[in-house]
Amino acid sequence: MKTKQTMVAVMAIIAGVVATGCGSSKKAQTVSVTDARAVKAQLQDVPEIEISTPCSGEEFYSTKEFIRSTAVGESMDQQMAKRMVRSAALEDLGTKIRVAVNALISDYYKSTKRAMTEDLKRRFEGGTDLVVQEYISGYRTLCEKFTRKGSNYKCYMAIEIGTDELSKPIYEQLSDDDILRVDYDYEKFREKFNEAMSKADGNR
Repeated sequence: MKTKQTMVAVMAIIAGVVATGCGSSKKAQTVSVTDARAVKAQLQDVPEIEISTPCSGEEFYSTKEFIRSTAVGESMDQQMAKRMVRSAALEDLGTKIRVAVNALISDYYKSTKRAMTEDLKRRFEGGTDLVVQEYISGYRTLCEKFTRKGSNYKCYMAIEIGTDELSKPIYEQLSDDDILRVDYDYEKFREKFNEAMSKADGNR
């Protein structure tokens, strides 16, 4: 009888130890889950941060009065970063002008039911390139900003050129060529040219 009581007592002690251990384990686990939820809640409470890129946005989009371009250059040398961004911005500006003018002339030939042959297209594109090369150097810098991260510099730039500064020489280029001649008076050509320029901006 005594032996039986002793065994019961031992089993009760073991059960108590096991229960205590389980209780401690559950308690620790609950604290861990609570901490995780608290961290998650804190992260969710952090507000969104607006990221703005220098020299970009609606104020640097092309309009009927100005065709604009933005670019960024990066280098370990600050002046090299500036040269890179200027070159990229000018290249982009020239591309926008060519695309807009080509679209304008293409629409003109369609409306007049004249064939735009490959020879005529090359002739026209060559004339446009000459005008762009001659007049694009008259660009104005709207914005220029530098940032630095580690040993690298970034230069952000926005440039523009007036559509009127290009429409006149391009019109004269077309008018002087017997084959390319466009039957618009200058004011009508200028209006259509400016509209084409405002639609050429891929930043919108």
